[in-house]
Amino acid sequence: MGSNKNDRVESLEQLEIPESIYQYIEEIPHKPITTEAEEQVEEDWKRFQRHTRKQKTVIIKKRMAILSLSAAAVLGLFISTAFVSPVVAQVASRIPYLNLIFENKIQVKTLENEIYQAIMDKNFKNIALHVNRKEKYIEAMVFNTEEYYKEMKTPIKDMISEILNDRNEGDYEIRVANDPETAVQWSKIDVETDKKIAEIEKTVYEVLGKYHYDSPRHTSGISVNRVNLELPVNEPNIKKIPLEIKEKLKQRELGDLEVKVYKYNPGLEERGGKFMKIFDSIAIGLKAKPEFQIESVGFTNNKKEHFYISIQLVMKSTDPDIEEVVGTIEKTVQDFLESEEALNAIQDEKYQVVISSSDKKKMKVISN
Repeated sequence: MGSNKNDRVESLEQLEIPESIYQYIEEIPHKPITTEAEEQVEEDWKRFQRHTRKQKTVIIKKRMAILSLSAAAVLGLFISTAFVSPVVAQVASRIPYLNLIFENKIQVKTLENEIYQAIMDKNFKNIALHVNRKEKYIEAMVFNTEEYYKEMKTPIKDMISEILNDRNEGDYEIRVANDPETAVQWSKIDVETDKKIAEIEKTVYEVLGKYHYDSPRHTSGISVNRVNLELPVNEPNIKKIPLEIKEKLKQRELGDLEVKVYKYNPGLEERGGKFMKIFDSIAIGLKAKPEFQIESVGFTNNKKEHFYISIQLVMKSTDPDIEEVVGTIEKTVQDFLESEEALNAIQDEKYQVVISSSDKKKMKVISN
């Protein structure tokens, strides 16, 4: 799609919202954002915009509400304020930037969150927000009546434009689209779909309970079409459990659902816990400042040798300013990771931070 005006979405009537977006959003309260998941959501969002099939997707109303949180959640759901007093500001001036966030001395705003907070403050209804830093566009998708859309289209654009100008990020294209038919359809299927998902969840947890998996930690998305399981890699029944769930769902006439297993290493869980606040501080802090030119920040805890953080820029490796930007990011991250506060949190765990260009070239690796 890019910034091609001919590829702009003016109506959502023909589009099908990809299941992975909803599954990923459902995971957010239970686990942080991985590089792989963030890339998959971005890829599916693009496919969603380009797709022209007329088939309607069965999606419940509550997912429409969750979708309005999606960009803020995927790219940084953090509400923030500036320094609370001149005294705090004076103290903070001597502390590295990311440490200020880590130690809760300041809270910063991502672009996504500032726009979403404005949507909430102005009480705009049923709006899904998506910010694409690489291709420099912002989409506000309105799921409401045509009359409401026509009334609110200009105020929504003006609101986003004002925020961009205040942040000195005015080079985004702003797009606003609407699909009133889907909004009506979702409202009609709400109760029935909720009931079916509740029955699917009951069945899934009934089977998992037999194997002593009673926590939401062991599922990462349940819909009318698919069940995602999170199971330890050393589980002896890792092949049997999804088959048993599928069979029981069929027996109860809940459908022939796909049941997919994602494996995790239980031995790495403790390490992941040590890095969560570290990762959050890096991700929020870098994405809050446009001069860092960040497209995405993700992590994986699946590598045995180290905790891995990926920082991807919107800049190509051939950009004449990329070395300066990478150098600034490297110093910002390194100052934080080598601080006493970060070292106390990380302890003796190993990490690797890779800064990459948008064309996937590794520009810098930071490790201990």
